[in-house]
Amino acid sequence: MADATYQPKVYRKQGGDEMVVADGGQITAESGSEIELESGSKIACESGGEIEGASGGIGDFQSGFLFYFADTSSFTADKLKYTLYSLNTRTTPWGDSGTNLSGGSVITPAYGYHILSLATGMSLANWQLPTANVGARLHIDGSGMEGDANVLLYASHTAGVSVACIGTASVLLSSINLSAAVEITLVCFDAGVWAIVDHNANATPQPIA
Repeated sequence: MADATYQPKVYRKQGGDEMVVADGGQITAESGSEIELESGSKIACESGGEIEGASGGIGDFQSGFLFYFADTSSFTADKLKYTLYSLNTRTTPWGDSGTNLSGGSVITPAYGYHILSLATGMSLANWQLPTANVGARLHIDGSGMEGDANVLLYASHTAGVSVACIGTASVLLSSINLSAAVEITLVCFDAGVWAIVDHNANATPQPIA
């Protein structure tokens, strides 16, 4: 609470331990200037307070930057980036041969909502899971797959990518067979590992032998 006995709207409290900006006051950082928070310091935004970014402004959050939430959970800048990418990306891969999808064997991009389109008779097209980045989410929708079309979704363990069923994370999978009308969602909680968080009966996990 500002002290009404002070005339300026920006002042240092007696003793010099606190800087106060009263109603109508402002702190301006001019072009080229910088406000630096060292390790252990923070900006506290109390209930009803706002941090506003004007049009054209930039929040530059480097890899390793942490966002903390009221429930004490935290997001790194990279995790938040891949989570937002996942929510705003949508593709419709189509079958072009018996072995590939959209001319390539790796899911591109490595996040988002993908609606598969394969004709009847397209059997076991290979689709490789990409590198798993923490925060990324993949949802595969097989509503465009017809008849006996199916896809073998697999992880290249030699490339450092693995996939596991959530709740049984110690059981790694070699592949997942996807048939028509499949719905499956994978999320990366730990770098390099895709976890299956939801799937219907048209997704068949295959454990490593």
